[in-house]
Amino acid sequence: MQNNTKHQINKKPLYITGGLLLVFYLVIISIIYQEIKTSVIDQKLIDLKQHLLFQESLRSYVDEELKPLVYRLQDEQILSKDYFDPHIVSGTFIARHVYQNYAAKIAETNLTSWKYRLAAKTPRNPINQATAKELELLAQFNNDRTFKELYTIEKINGKETLFYAAPMQETNGKCLRCHGDPSTSPAELVERYGSINGFNEKLGEIRAFISYRFDLTKSLASAYNTVVKISLLILILLGV
Repeated sequence: MQNNTKHQINKKPLYITGGLLLVFYLVIISIIYQEIKTSVIDQKLIDLKQHLLFQESLRSYVDEELKPLVYRLQDEQILSKDYFDPHIVSGTFIARHVYQNYAAKIAETNLTSWKYRLAAKTPRNPINQATAKELELLAQFNNDRTFKELYTIEKINGKETLFYAAPMQETNGKCLRCHGDPSTSPAELVERYGSINGFNEKLGEIRAFISYRFDLTKSLASAYNTVVKISLLILILLGV
């Protein structure tokens, strides 16, 4: 007599294996996305560091070339001792306007650019007045001189942005020519900005910091598309 009893396959190990593969798939995709996101952020920071070197070079040119030229012309009485024009002798003024022109050119190409800001405790230009939160960060830069930079991911209106901040140089003897006692500063400087804000700075004090903010929306969208393609390929392989 033939034995007609049907042997059923135990599918439990298959289900367990399938579940483990699914968990493995989700973990791998999550790791890949985080790695690509980190790579995007690192590349943006590298690009920013190059721009910071450019700004530093620009300020050095003002300090080492333009200002000495103006001072020499004053000594030769070609320029008045009270002469002051931020378009020539203010490194922060020049850097901000150069960056504004640069950002405008970037915007014309529909590319995302860094948003530049200078924040100071008592700035001459009101647009550089630090907020309460920025004053706290400025105090941190002053209290801990090993604290050279800060970068973090922040959400603004539901969008992820990369925020970077770094302190300006400490006030030195040369800075006091325009940031010390207003009575000994160029008269044209006082006439332009008044005798309160931006004066009576202390040697060694960090009076301001610069910050940049970058909207990561487009960059992360590109990273997400890459992850989707990779995830589909891995899913097909796991399916097989």
